[in-house]
Amino acid sequence: SKINAKKLIDNVLDNLSILIEIKEIEVITKIDEKASFIADYKWQLEAITNYKSRDSQEGNVGIGLPLAKTIIEQNNGYIKVDSEPDKGTTFEIKYMK
Repeated sequence: SKINAKKLIDNVLDNLSILIEIKEIEVITKIDEKASFIADYKWQLEAITNYKSRDSQEGNVGIGLPLAKTIIEQNNGYIKVDSEPDKGTTFEIKYMK
């Protein structure tokens, strides 16, 4: 189905709002309000909100990258991660039209 990117991310942030507050995470988004793509909404929501992988450490806050990567790539997109200790982590997710 056609997914509005901003609405998807807003839903993700709503679902994670308590965790974001507890962990004192700053979330910055850059989303074109008109951006949309065709994909399975539930799987995209899962890809972005899935926090635990088998190798994750207790207390980690991060998406399960192997699962997220697979789901996003199967929907004509890609995920890129940049992370620096004590500076932060940036996840870039793009979908091709």
